Amino acid sequence: MTSIVLSLILMTTNLLHVGQVAEYYFSLHEDQLQMKFVIEKDELFNFEFEGDCNFQKTTSLCLANYIKSNSTVKMNGEKINFDLGDSYTDHGHLILYFKAELKNVEIQSISIQNQCFFEFDSDYKNRIILDLDKFHKSYLLTKGKDSIHLK
Repeated sequence: MTSIVLSLILMTTNLLHVGQVAEYYFSLHEDQLQMKFVIEKDELFNFEFEGDCNFQKTTSLCLANYIKSNSTVKMNGEKINFDLGDSYTDHGHLILYFKAELKNVEIQSISIQNQCFFEFDSDYKNRIILDLDKFHKSYLLTKGKDSIHLK
């Protein structure tokens, strides 16, 4: 009985996922800015990444480099440089954790520009979810509106 209920929950969860949306969760932990990135793993293999990174063998590392090359985060006017932390797959989703040490944890402004995956699918969306001091909101970025600037 328990396995039937669990199967129904997993099927419902998978049916509810929108697809064609990557999610970026930003949060503060002491003097670190953390970003959790989530994407359906199957979506990645629909994209034709170019370059010398082998996405089949080193998916997390290649994807982390791609994200860092195609997005910019600035806090208080300073560019944030993220390092890849942990990565794993959970229920068909690839999850990457990034972290950056902050000099000043008091956030006056934040700017995020994200052009990830638009070159593969012009209808793709990037959901930015902020849980930072006074900034607690979700934003949907598209090819036509690929950035947010908050004060």
